[in-house]
Amino acid sequence: MKKLHLLWRAVVFVTRDMFIGFIIGVCAAVLLSKVNPGTHRVVALLIPVGVLAGIFKGITKFIFLNIFSALPSKGNRYNYPKFKLLILWGFLLFGALSFSYGLNLKLWFSEPSRLLMENIFLSSWGTNMWVVLAGLISTAGILAHFYEPPYNEDEFLPPEAEAE
Repeated sequence: MKKLHLLWRAVVFVTRDMFIGFIIGVCAAVLLSKVNPGTHRVVALLIPVGVLAGIFKGITKFIFLNIFSALPSKGNRYNYPKFKLLILWGFLLFGALSFSYGLNLKLWFSEPSRLLMENIFLSSWGTNMWVVLAGLISTAGILAHFYEPPYNEDEFLPPEAEAE
């Protein structure tokens, strides 16, 4: 059962970082296509690259934190500023999309998918698959920020300092 809890914690760590990598990839692709419209057939590669970088970052962070016990799992649930980071990345995405497409919400969703469909490598996968993948990554990433995985019951936190 402990290995299942450890695996579940790893999935939550990886999903959070995968979602952040997705946001960074979308921001980079949108901004580069706005700055240099001639690169629209190549910049969409940044979206899957951002997702893969997020996956590798999440795996690496989870491994290092568990091997070196750098952060207790009980303490992680109280000290990690995950909601502040989620809001920060949300503002970054909002800024990139509003800079590139204004406040037209329809373009916020259609233009990144158009970039993926006009890409020289990714166009063969079809629009529906990209929409489903973006929805799954976004939903799983947001839910991973709200869900706290089970922690190690044998672990203890240092006593809190008394206020004087």
